[in-house]
Amino acid sequence: MHVNFYKKPKIKTQKTPIKVEKYVLFLDYLDHFISNSATKRVQGYGTVGLAHNTIRTYKSLFRIVKAYEFEKSEKLYLNSIDKYTAESFTRFLKIEQQYSDNYCGQLLKLLKIILRDAEKSGLEVHPIPIILSLLNRKVPTAFFMF
Repeated sequence: MHVNFYKKPKIKTQKTPIKVEKYVLFLDYLDHFISNSATKRVQGYGTVGLAHNTIRTYKSLFRIVKAYEFEKSEKLYLNSIDKYTAESFTRFLKIEQQYSDNYCGQLLKLLKIILRDAEKSGLEVHPIPIILSLLNRKVPTAFFMF
């Protein structure tokens, strides 16, 4: 029997389109993002896999968004995060949870990264420019007079 090693083998596959859910829960996508973080390619460094502390901050975001959903009694979808939702989330972080400005900024930055990744993955998200303009703004701080 003669085998030709120069010819590519033909693999039979079904040509069915992959169904992508139109409305994806934010926490489901974040959980997927965290579980795949070990194989993510890090831009600028050329390494594979996110650092342990980076993964820990994404897990913190997961915990905080879960608390936010519980507080507001509603589920967040990728395509439902708009200017109003971002402002409400910022208010939740600053006033109700009393997180520092730096930590709020870090969480909003992570939120933006997740939304960009979802958009690159082909999922429907709310138009990014509106959200980016809100998230790039400084978080209001209280001024103290001594």
